[in-house]
Amino acid sequence: MVAAVTPGQMGFPHATTVVAVKSTVTDKKTGLTTGETRLFVSSAPRATFTPRQWLARCRGHWSVESGNHYRRDVTWQEDRELGRNPRRACNLALLRSALLGAILRDGSVNLSALTQRLASQPGAALKFLRARHPQS
Repeated sequence: MVAAVTPGQMGFPHATTVVAVKSTVTDKKTGLTTGETRLFVSSAPRATFTPRQWLARCRGHWSVESGNHYRRDVTWQEDRELGRNPRRACNLALLRSALLGAILRDGSVNLSALTQRLASQPGAALKFLRARHPQS
């Protein structure tokens, strides 16, 4: 479902469209079927895209989530960061971004194993980050 909305209705300053995506998943082992509806809010006018294009955009959002944020949260538990200093949080996020970029350029597939190895060898971690073509 795609509907036109006003910013006041959604509580977002530039909201003009809300997209509801319903999905159903059946667990192959248990046979249990569950469903959920996810809402996406956009500043793009409703008529900008067809329903199929809106769905593709919503799915595209999750490819970013899976490719970047999921890795960061699962490997480094970034969402559990309890630091109250905004500069500290920003600096840690920048360091994690640099490390993730270096790891992805390196082609390492086991992010967790490489992170653990580099965590136990700070000198190797700094060398890894400085290298033009890092080697795992």
